Order: sequence, then structure tokens, then C-alpha cells
Amino acid sequence: MALHSKSWSGVKILVFGATPMIPMRIEQSLAVADPSNEVNVDSFEDYDQAYDFCKTQQNVGLIFMLENAGKAPPLGIFRQLAKPYEDSRGPCFSVLVHENGETLQGHSSIRFSKGKIIDYVSATALLNPVTAYPILTELWKKYIDSIQEFIAPEALTLAIHEIVEPILSSADRILIDRVANCLSQKLSVSWWEALAIRWESTLKALEQADPTLWKTLKSLQQLTQRATSDEAIKTSGDLFQSKAALATRVASFIQLLIKHPKPEHFLNEITSLSKPGAPGLIKQVTALAPNIMLFLKDREKYRDQYEVAA
Repeated sequence: MALHSKSWSGVKILVFGATPMIPMRIEQSLAVADPSNEVNVDSFEDYDQAYDFCKTQQNVGLIFMLENAGKAPPLGIFRQLAKPYEDSRGPCFSVLVHENGETLQGHSSIRFSKGKIIDYVSATALLNPVTAYPILTELWKKYIDSIQEFIAPEALTLAIHEIVEPILSSADRILIDRVANCLSQKLSVSWWEALAIRWESTLKALEQADPTLWKTLKSLQQLTQRATSDEAIKTSGDLFQSKAALATRVASFIQLLIKHPKPEHFLNEITSLSKPGAPGLIKQVTALAPNIMLFLKDREKYRDQYEVAA
């Protein structure tokens, strides 16, 4: 997966800690590891400066927190720095950073963070751009999963899946997740667009299966609007010619794929459109066609398993 300028769209990243020079050096390493997001990363050693920055910006949604955060425990400092973002925008998350190995205090902070600390990493690894980059790419996926958990907790998600099962099967949902994740990692898709693509088909099915419940899920509705459009995309040709937003076209491709009576043929139609000047989505679907073919074969296996279980 390659991070890009839209990966952390709308979210600033802060590095905070009391160990002299370490926050600044981590900031510099992250900038080298992912130059496309260099302007999104800032660092502080002074708490008052860091808090003023968070309060002024109100878009610091991810905080790398050194365990050595000064006089107060790191979890307490994180909660204070996260408050401006959470008061105005939504959940803020943290990466706890140890300098001399993991500690009991660190694991205790994770346990009491209520899911807000999403990783526990070594400062040494972050100080090397080569090892920092895979941490950042994995962190992007963890960030999306954590946002989803706050928008749609596991119990609610499971209930929705049960309701939509007659319309959108478990095998179809697995296929959607796999294709969405695959394409989101290759295209210039932001974290919120990746979430919208993941949920768009499920929310459409829920609107049909249980309109009353669907009407109550305002956060999910607002999220999936980023992957919907009034433009009718019903064929591979429509997809080729569409001027809709990228997230909408990705979601539309997935919808067409899962509904097509012969999805392998549909995929071949898409790949036949790949030529100089073709949209990036068409080119990436073509490049990933062997993977998607495997996903389609796996869907048939999952269907057989679920039918036997039923």
C-alpha cells in the first residue's frame, strides 16, 4: 500500500513528549518516510504550546504520545490534547511510543484508553524512515477500523449484518470488504472515503430491509453520502465515462460486480477498457484483476459454507 496526500485528509498528526529532541526527530523521520503528508505533522515538547496548537487548529486527530510525557501520565495528557478535536469533530486516537521497551504503565494506559490508543510502538522504529513507513501504512488501516468501531460498534454492526443478510449475504460483504480494501490502498482514497466505500452497499441494503432503523443511523448515512451520486452508473461503459467522485465510482464498481450474474465477464469488460487515457480506476481494476478473480472464487466457497451451516 502507498500513502498519498489524501490518506489523512482533514486530520493533522501531532508528536508530543518531554524527552528533548525526540518529538522533533520523530516528526522529521515521519516526513521523510511519507513526504506527501509532511505538512500534516507537527511536534512539541512543551505541553502548553501543544495544547494551544490543538485548540487553535481543532483538526489534530492523531497523536503520537511518548510515554515520557512530562509530569502527568501520558493517557491524561492525550485526553487533554484530544479534547479540542473531539469537542468539534469526532474521536481522536493515539499511538503510544516507548523509548526503552514496553512498560506496565504503557499497557495500563492502553487498557484504560477505551480504544483510543490504537498502537504501541518503539521510538527507535519511528526514528528510522525505513521502519517508520510500514508503521504508518498499518496505522492508517487501524485508524479506519477504529473510526468504524466508534461510528458503528460491533454489536450494532452485527445486528445490521443479520438484518441485511437476505439482501446482502455474508459472502457478498466479505467480497465487498476485500475489493474495497484492495482498491482503496492503490487509489487516492482518503480514510473517510475508504470507510464510505466499505459501508455504502450495506446501508443501501439496510434502507430496503429496515427503513426505520436506517433512518436512525445519521452518522452512517452522512458517511456513505461521500460514495453516492445522483449519476446513474449501470454498466462498464457508464463507469468508464463517469465524472463522479472517485469514491462514488469505486463504490459503483463494487455494486456492479456483486450484482452481475456473471461477475467474471463483467470484470473482463472493465479490463478491456484499459488503454492510454483510461481513468485510473479502470487501470487499477485491470492491474488487480487476478486478485479480484480469486476473491470471486472465494465468494463461491463462502456461499457453500454458509448454505451448509444454515
